[in-house]
Amino acid sequence: MTLQGWRPGLNKVGLTKLLRDGGIGLHAATEFTGQILRGEEVRVHLGQFATLQMARAALNQIGVVTVRS
Repeated sequence: MTLQGWRPGLNKVGLTKLLRDGGIGLHAATEFTGQILRGEEVRVHLGQFATLQMARAALNQIGVVTVRS
């Protein structure tokens, strides 16, 4: 899935943890969080979600604006 954009108050620690829970290493997860904060698109695979809608809901709650396949 592709992640991009963030709302003020983005939970950076929560985003990094969510990425880690998806099987991404700490260094890469931290780097992806930084890229999102810089407005860049990030492409990741998060296997802990059964559907894109579940991933979108979790990421939107953390503060990520755009989540698409």
